Amino acid sequence: MSSGGGCSIVWFRRDLRVEDNPALAAGVRAGAVVAVFVWAPEEEGHFYPGRVSRWWLKHSLAHLDSSLRSLGTSLITKRSTDSVSSLLEVVKSTGATQLFFNHLYDPLSLVRDHRTKEVLSAQGIAVRSFNADLLYEPWDVTDDHGRPFTTFAAFWERCLSMPYDPEAPLLPPKRIISGDVSGCPSDALVFEDESEKGSNALLARAWSPGWSNADKALTTFINGPLIEYSENRRKADSATTSFLSPHLHFGEVSVRKVFHLVRIKQVLWANEGNKAGEESVNLFLKSIGLREYSRYLSFNHPYSHERPLLGHRKHFPWVVNEGYFKAWRQGRTGYPLVDAGMRELWASGWLHDRIRVVVSSFFVKVLQLPWRWGMKYFWDTLLDADLESDALGWQYISGTLPDGREFDRIDNPQFQGYKFDPNGEYVRRWLPELARLPTEWIHHPWNAPEPVLQAAGIELGSNYPLPIVGIDAAKARLQEALSEMWQQEAASRAAIENGIEEGLGDSSESAPIAFPQDIQMAENHETLRDNPPMTVRRYEDQMVPSMTSSLVRVEEEEPSSEIRNLAEESRAEVPMNLNATDQELAARNTLNQAVLQTVRSNNLPQFYTSEVLRNAAEDSTAESSSSSRRERDGGVVPVWSPSTSSYSEQFVGDENGIASSSSYLQRHPQSHQIVNCRRLSQTGGHRSSNDWPAKTDELLTASFLFCKSCSSLKADIKSLLVLSTNKFQYFGVRSSSSSGKGRSHEGLMKYGFSLVKGKANHPMEDYHVAKFVQIQEHELGLFAIYDGHLGDSVPAYLQKHLMSNILKEEEFWVDPNRSITKAYEKTDQAILSHSSDLGRGGSTAVTAILINGQKLWIANVGDSRAVLSSGGQAIQMTIDHEPNTERGIIENKGGFVSNMPGDVPRVNGQLAVSRAFGDKSLKLHLRSDPDIRDTIVDINTDILILASDGLWKVIANQEAVDIARKIKDPQKAAKQLIAEALKRDSKDDISCIVVRFRG
Repeated sequence: MSSGGGCSIVWFRRDLRVEDNPALAAGVRAGAVVAVFVWAPEEEGHFYPGRVSRWWLKHSLAHLDSSLRSLGTSLITKRSTDSVSSLLEVVKSTGATQLFFNHLYDPLSLVRDHRTKEVLSAQGIAVRSFNADLLYEPWDVTDDHGRPFTTFAAFWERCLSMPYDPEAPLLPPKRIISGDVSGCPSDALVFEDESEKGSNALLARAWSPGWSNADKALTTFINGPLIEYSENRRKADSATTSFLSPHLHFGEVSVRKVFHLVRIKQVLWANEGNKAGEESVNLFLKSIGLREYSRYLSFNHPYSHERPLLGHRKHFPWVVNEGYFKAWRQGRTGYPLVDAGMRELWASGWLHDRIRVVVSSFFVKVLQLPWRWGMKYFWDTLLDADLESDALGWQYISGTLPDGREFDRIDNPQFQGYKFDPNGEYVRRWLPELARLPTEWIHHPWNAPEPVLQAAGIELGSNYPLPIVGIDAAKARLQEALSEMWQQEAASRAAIENGIEEGLGDSSESAPIAFPQDIQMAENHETLRDNPPMTVRRYEDQMVPSMTSSLVRVEEEEPSSEIRNLAEESRAEVPMNLNATDQELAARNTLNQAVLQTVRSNNLPQFYTSEVLRNAAEDSTAESSSSSRRERDGGVVPVWSPSTSSYSEQFVGDENGIASSSSYLQRHPQSHQIVNCRRLSQTGGHRSSNDWPAKTDELLTASFLFCKSCSSLKADIKSLLVLSTNKFQYFGVRSSSSSGKGRSHEGLMKYGFSLVKGKANHPMEDYHVAKFVQIQEHELGLFAIYDGHLGDSVPAYLQKHLMSNILKEEEFWVDPNRSITKAYEKTDQAILSHSSDLGRGGSTAVTAILINGQKLWIANVGDSRAVLSSGGQAIQMTIDHEPNTERGIIENKGGFVSNMPGDVPRVNGQLAVSRAFGDKSLKLHLRSDPDIRDTIVDINTDILILASDGLWKVIANQEAVDIARKIKDPQKAAKQLIAEALKRDSKDDISCIVVRFRG
C-alpha cells in the first residue's frame, strides 16, 4: 500500500533496525514513510569505511530492506558525495514534508546533522531527531553544577543514579504505509570490488549481519557466556565475550534493549544469590558504560580523535619511525604476545580486548609512536569500526585522559604473556614459527638456550625477529621524553602572557602528526552511481584479506575507573624457573659426554655428534606437553583461526619423533626427556645396513641414561629405527647430505642424485626414491622427490609407501594415469588417518615412473618440479601448485591466501603450496590430487631433472638443462646444480635427481 504527498522521510544511518527505532516509529505515526539510506563515504575524510565494514554494511542493508518489505515498504538507497543534497532530491521527488532521523555523536556526523536541519528547515521541511544510540543524551548527564564529567567513574555513577530509567525499547511496527517512490529510484550501491569478494565470503562463516541476527546473538550471550563473563574476560583466547560490538556500531540492536535485558538477569541472579552472575553483569554493564562515555566525550570534546584531551600531552616527543610502525603492523616486533595479536588482527579482523590493550600499550609506550597512527590502523583493520570508541581507547592507553592509564609505567609484554596466555596457546596459534618452543620460553625466546632454539627450529633474527626495542631502553627513553614534555610545557606556559590552565581540549592550536603514507587514503570524489570511489591506499607489506574495521571492543573495554587497580594487577610475577637448574645442566652434560664417547668409539659420522646432542638438549628441556600440542585445534576466533597444526614453510620444523606415538607415551610418560631417536634414524647418509643396527644398539645404551625402563624402551626404539633392509634397497635411503648413482639393468640409462640440507635450524626434511627395478618382466625406473615441511614423518612415509601403492593398483599396466591418481588419494588418506603418529606436517611430491625405457609418467603435488630435455630444449612436465594460482579453489573451500609471513602467498597464512600430502588441519582448504603428464621417450629425449623447490627458486628450467647436459655423470650433474643453487643463496633443503637417457 502506498500514499501520495505529505509523506515522511526516515533517514537510516547507523540504526539499521526496525525494532526500537524512534525515528521509524515517529514516521509510522505520522503516516506514509519513505525509508532512505545515503551512501556518502567521502564525507568521512580519513575515516573512509574499510573493506570489512563495507561488507557488513552491504549485508545489513539487505537485511533491513527485507524487513521493511515484509512490513509494506522498501529501502531507497542513494549514492552521493553530499548527504544533504541527496536528501533534498528525495524530498522533491516524493513530496515529503517531514524528515526523521536518529542522533549520532561523532564530530563528522554532528556537523552534517546540523547542516541537514538548517538546509531542510529553510526549504520548509520539518526536521526531528531522536536518541536511539544511548541510554541518556550527553547533555542530560552533568554534575551538580551542570558541567560535563571528566572521568568515567563519575560519569557512570551518575548514569546509574539518574532519577529516571532509560526508556524501554520500542516494539517494531506492525505495518508501514509506503510513500510514493515511483519518481525516486534507488541507486545500486557497490561496496566491494572483484578482488575483495573471495575474502569477504569467508566472513559469512562466522558473522551474521542484520538486526534479527543481532537479536539472536544478544539472546545467546545473555543465556550463555554472560554468567561467566567475569571469569573468562581476561583470557586471550576466550570465546566467552558478547561479540555484539559490530551489531551495536551499525545500530542493529539498541543499547537500551541490551541494558534492559541484562538488568533483568541481574535482578534474577541477585534474588538467587548468584554472586558470580551479579559480578559478571556489573562488569558487562561497565563495558556498556564505556561505550556511552565514548559518545559523551566525543560530543563534549569533538576533536578527541585528533588531539590529546590533556593539553600538556601535545608536547610529548613522539617517535616518528615508519620502520617501527611497519614491524608492529606485520607482527615482527620480537615480542611474541604483541606479534601474535597483530597477526590475528591482520588475519581475522578481530582481537580480544585484553590483546588490544597489550598491542596498543606497546605501540605508544615501548615504540612511542603517535597514538593516532595506531588508532587509524585499528580503524582500517578491526571488524567493529567505531570512531568514538576508537578515540577513547587510544586516548586512554596514551594517558591523555584525566583518568587515563599511567603513562610513565611500561607493561612488559613478557609478563603480560604469563598473565593472559599462561600456557602459550594463543602465541602458538598465531606464531607458528614459535609453536615448538617450550612454554618456559614462549614469551621470551631471546632468553632461551641455543640448543632449545635449535630444537624448536628457531633462528632469532631470521625466521623470528629479535626484539626491535629493549624494554629497559624503552623505559629510559620514555622517562627522557616525559622530562622533555614537561620542559616544553613549562616553556609554553611561560611564553603565554596570561597563561592557560591545563584541562580538557587545551591543545587546539597543535596540529596532529600526519598519518604515514601507508594509512593515508586518496579518494576520487566524483559522484559515482554504480561504483564506489576508487581508493589508492594499499598495505604493500600486507597483501592479506585486510579485515577492515575499527576499534577497541567497547563492550569489553576495561573501565578507566579501575585503572590503578588494573595497573597493580597487571604486574604479574615473573616465573622463577626460567633457566635450567644446576642439576639439569649436570645431567645434560653427563648425557652429552656419554653420547660423544659412543659416537667416537664406533666411528660414526661426525654429523651424529651435533644431531644427537641437539636432540638430547631438545628433549631434556622440552616440557611434557609435546603430545598435547599435537592435539591442539585451531578454533574460530571468531572468523577463523589458522590452526596451529600447520605452519608456514618458511618456518618448518620437525616433530618430537617418539612423542608422536600415543601408545608409546602411555607406556613412557617421561619420553619428553629422551633423545629423539626416530629423527636420529633418519638423518644419516649412506651406510651399511648390516652395521647400522649394531651401532644403533650401542647408541641406545649410551643415550637413554634417564629412562628407568631401558629394556622396554630399547625395544620400542628399535622398532622405530630398524627398517627392513630390503625396503632400504628397494626405495633408497634417507635423503640427507648424501649422493649416489645407478643405472638400468642394460646400462643404457643412468641416474644420479644429490641432497643437501638447507640453512634452516631443523633436520633435513627431504626424502627421495631413485632405483631401477624388475617387475613382471618389465623394467621400471622409479624416481621421486618428497619435500617435507613441519617434520620428516610424512615424506618418510611417502618414500616407503607411495611408489609401492602405485604399483599395487591392479590397473597400473593398462591405465597408469588412473592408478597414479588413486594411489595418491589412498596414500594421503592413510597419512591423515595416521596423523596421531605421523604428526601434523606434510609434504610435496614429484614422481616419475619410466616403463621399459619407453614411456614416462610424471605426477606432482606441490612445487617440486620435473623438467625434461628434448634435444636440449627444456620442457616443464609438472605444474607448480601455488596459492595464488589456485586462490579461487582455496577460497571456495573456506580458506584464504595471504602474503605473510615472508611476503610469500600462503594458504591461511601458513602453507606456501596449494596442494600437499598430510597437513591435516589445513585439509579442508588443500588438495592432494596430482597433475599427471605422460610422454614417449624418443631419440631426442636426453635428460630428466627432478628437484625440490629450493633449486627451482633460483635456477630456471632451461638453465638447469644446460648445466646438466654438459656433464655426462648424472651424479656430478646433480651436485653441480645444487652447488649453483647454493651459490645463489638458496636457503631451503635441496634434493635433485638427474636421469640421463642416452650414454
